[in-house]
Amino acid sequence: MIIDFHTHILDKSWLPQKWWQWIEDYYANSWLNYSVSDLYDPFGERLIHSMNDANIDISVILPLDFGLLLGEPDTPIEEQNRLISEVVKKHENRLVAFVGVDPRRPNALEIIEYGINELNMKGVKLYPGTGFIPDLNGFCSLFEKISEMQIPVMVHTGQTFGPLLSKYCRPTYLDEILASFMKMKIIAAHMGGGWFDEICWMGQCKNNLYTDISMWQKRYKQNKNDFALCLKKALDMFGFQKILFGTDWPFTSAVMTQKSYVQAILNLTKEMSFFLSSEINGILGNNAKALLPL
Repeated sequence: MIIDFHTHILDKSWLPQKWWQWIEDYYANSWLNYSVSDLYDPFGERLIHSMNDANIDISVILPLDFGLLLGEPDTPIEEQNRLISEVVKKHENRLVAFVGVDPRRPNALEIIEYGINELNMKGVKLYPGTGFIPDLNGFCSLFEKISEMQIPVMVHTGQTFGPLLSKYCRPTYLDEILASFMKMKIIAAHMGGGWFDEICWMGQCKNNLYTDISMWQKRYKQNKNDFALCLKKALDMFGFQKILFGTDWPFTSAVMTQKSYVQAILNLTKEMSFFLSSEINGILGNNAKALLPL
């Protein structure tokens, strides 16, 4: 089984106009042959097509709540979660969704409980780059409830694009939550980004910390050997059961398709003698299957 633990589906009304303006300028001034319209997929049809092409069995959809920093989008986050849950219902054997929410919202806990209990979502997605540090300061009761619900939490770590704020996304900011709620599983997205060594040392010290390999496609294409060495270091320091496959589709599609990234990971056992088949199988699906209540 192959599971992509990090994907998104989007519509223009789901994210703030300020973010769309930035991404449009980014594409126009980069080497990427991509446009804003390539990101639109509110019904998940393009995602399913890409999954089929890549032989991906299940994808996890992560809603994005940028409203408190950049201005509220036309479609509130509560409605986005509901719309995404409807897409999941139509593809219930292929898609899983987390609840997207900014924990600073006065009704954040209500949004989470409704998403888990009524919309059948399977975890929580947090994005500190909107301006908060993910610790217990002001969020203790929220994390207590999440821990009681026994659901995983995906948290963006690493540098972030455009008007979002990287300074809030250091992996070390997760330390207090990990230490306080040792049964709550937290997935630090993107292998920590530019704080890769930091996330690896944290993975060695905190048994409830996981990470995914999304957004590392460009590094793979730049320097395959360096990518492989980084991945092996993460496997060794976290333990291979805690590394998850992810693509950050559709944002990374212009760099590498889901199919190409799956194949790149499958090829590692052939191209690099230090990878075990059990490690690769764990990354591509077995670890996620154990983590998610599928």
